[in-house]
Amino acid sequence: MPVAVQLRAGHGHGQLTALDIGGGFPAAYPSDDVPPHHWYFDTIREALSTFPMTKGGDVFCEPGRALSAEGMSLVDKVSLRKGDALYLNDGVYGNMDELTLGWAMDYPRKVYYLDENGKARPRIGEAKPFKIFGPTCDTIDVLPRPMMLPANIQMDDYIVFETCGAYSASVRTNFNGFWADDWAIIDD
Repeated sequence: MPVAVQLRAGHGHGQLTALDIGGGFPAAYPSDDVPPHHWYFDTIREALSTFPMTKGGDVFCEPGRALSAEGMSLVDKVSLRKGDALYLNDGVYGNMDELTLGWAMDYPRKVYYLDENGKARPRIGEAKPFKIFGPTCDTIDVLPRPMMLPANIQMDDYIVFETCGAYSASVRTNFNGFWADDWAIIDD
């Protein structure tokens, strides 16, 4: 975690008046062993006790994924299935850009289909790896690693990617005219 230290001349004889400890506290994703958040704050509190801070000095941090990840889920539609390849209505130029930047985690996901009455039903089945392509026709609009999904997934099914609120919508583009225009706010 980067640390920025600010010393103000004439205040407390070399004591810190402000400290930015950086941040980027993690969110939990499948197969990711993230310590509980209190562990980070206990460690920070312990370290701060050794700093020459003026009384009432400011400590800043950036919460990162811990605050924003659960704030958004992404619903993608399977536009086409060709064998072990799925083509979605979103890709790396859209909300999946961070999956191409060396980030090794996967968003938790569930697959749904619409029954004959238009009701969403979970698509359940043995999982298998699929290569995922986005909609843009660009050769790099493909996820860098396979995604495990139910083997019986079909065209017009929906994949709900959860806890993708950290960097999905903030780094998307409208490359080739694809832009998510539909947002739904769901209140528990």
